[in-house]
Formats: sequence, C-alpha cells, structure tokens
Amino acid sequence: MARLRPSLTEGIVVADIGGWTTRVGIVNSAGKEISPTSIFPTAVAKRSQHRRREDASTLEFPNPWVKGRPAGDWNKPGQQGNSLVVGREAMNLFRQETGSNPVFPIEHGVVTNWDALENLYFHVYHDYLKRSPADLPLVYSMNASSSIAQKSQILEILLEKVAVPRVIPASDCLLALYSTGGSTGTVVMAGHGTTHAMSIYHGTLCTHGGNIGALRCGGYQISQILSR
Repeated sequence: MARLRPSLTEGIVVADIGGWTTRVGIVNSAGKEISPTSIFPTAVAKRSQHRRREDASTLEFPNPWVKGRPAGDWNKPGQQGNSLVVGREAMNLFRQETGSNPVFPIEHGVVTNWDALENLYFHVYHDYLKRSPADLPLVYSMNASSSIAQKSQILEILLEKVAVPRVIPASDCLLALYSTGGSTGTVVMAGHGTTHAMSIYHGTLCTHGGNIGALRCGGYQISQILSR
C-alpha cells in the first residue's frame, strides 16, 4: 500500500514564497533545521541581448508591481539555451543589463505570472537545494486569503509540471503559530504587499464569520509613505 504520509527520514522541503522574499529549507527526522537554508528575492529574469548598463551606481530597484512585466516562454533548468535566472542573480542581472527587468510573480498575495512561479519552483530545487523535484515532497505556505482557484492551480503546477511527488499546502498563519510552539491564538501576518489576520483554535483555522482580515498594504507601502 502506498504511503499517505511522507517520511521525515527522506526529508521534506518547506517553502514560503512571498511577494518580495522566498525562504526554503529541508526538514528531516533530525529536526535540527530551525531556520531556512536559503533566503532570496522572489525575482525571475531572462538574460537579454541588450548592452550592459552604465548607470549601475545610481540604479534603483523597480517597483515589484509595475504592470506589463514579460510573461513566460522560458526554458526549464537543464534545457538547452536556458537564459533564466532567479533570486539574487536576477536582481544582479537587472543592475548589469538593460532589458533584464525582473518579474515578481506574486502581487499582493495573488499570483499574476504563473510561468515565472513555475520556473521559480524549478530553481528552488535545482539551484538552491541541489535536488531533483521528484526526490522530496513539499510543504508550501499559502496566503490565508488565497482563492480556491489559485490554490488549485498551484497544486496542478507542483504535481504535474514540477513533478513534486507529494504536496502539502499549509496556511502561513498556522505555520507561524506552530513556530512559537502554540496552536491557539490570533496571528497577524505583515508581508511586503499584504497584511492579514486570522484566528486559530487548536490548529483549526477559524474561517467562518469573516474571521480573516486582509489589507492590500504591507511593508513596501509603509516604507514608501515614510520616505516621503
């Protein structure tokens, strides 16, 4: 009979992909990993054929939610002609080459570029964890206010395209509460572009009666206001 639960001796990938920062790591039966093994910007970029920048010293990072970012049609890791870079390398490429603006696939907690997100997951395994996606199951954090359609599409990408053997979606609020050793409380999550709150009772999300509060405002908007 097939196992319904992944074995901790094999290891489980835990991924938290936010609007600005991605945190990933591998947890196993030793239980010694208490922090992510990799933290990098949630940025995806393609190498361009344009000239190198001459204004790198005065260059500012782009607004992560400027519309009109290029869509996918990118090669997967290991494919011939792959010109895709992710994370810090994508941000460094933006400094070096014109026409290499990074894509941020999540805006205000909503996925807006599915091709970039798919490639981001590939690079999490291949570039940062140095493992095949088929080797390890995945626990990924999901936004409390994510729609059912978005959750379903993320699962489809992970299982059918990235080829992760098993996927366990988990609420980011619940994971944050568990990290404190508790299972009951009210959690307020303030991210780069969204802030939301949720009540949790003994590990059960209290989603009825409007118990999820969400704002399309986070650290980025507050920083912009304070810098004026």
